[in-house]
Amino acid sequence: MRKVAKSVKHCTIIGWVVIVVERELDTLTFNDELERIVENKELLSLAAKAVNGGAWHPLTHMTLWNPIDDDGQALQLSVELGMDISQMVMGVKVAECLGIDGDDSFMVYEKYSNHKGDKLAATRLAIVKCAAEIFKGSDA
Repeated sequence: MRKVAKSVKHCTIIGWVVIVVERELDTLTFNDELERIVENKELLSLAAKAVNGGAWHPLTHMTLWNPIDDDGQALQLSVELGMDISQMVMGVKVAECLGIDGDDSFMVYEKYSNHKGDKLAATRLAIVKCAAEIFKGSDA
């Protein structure tokens, strides 16, 4: 009987430890997600300003605009800002090309591994980051 009681006590303690650890992990996951949302909001705001100086534009004002999650909107953003997209072995390079010689004035590299191997997600984020850099580098 004593062994059973001792075993139940250990199981209860282990159970509580598991619950506490799970709650801590949920909190960390929530905080990471919240941080990502805030960062994405800032990136989207800067990217929108890169298109037509942030003034009303059909690309950014006609529908819910989130090129971080929408392939079509990311492509439209890259075309609107004249970006060059190059898929590499380990990631994607997105650059703004200016001038006839095609000099890259801004370049962003995003690793696929940061997106669990999702090449589309990495490309969309790189496009938005490049657009944000274009706005930051403008005279606006």
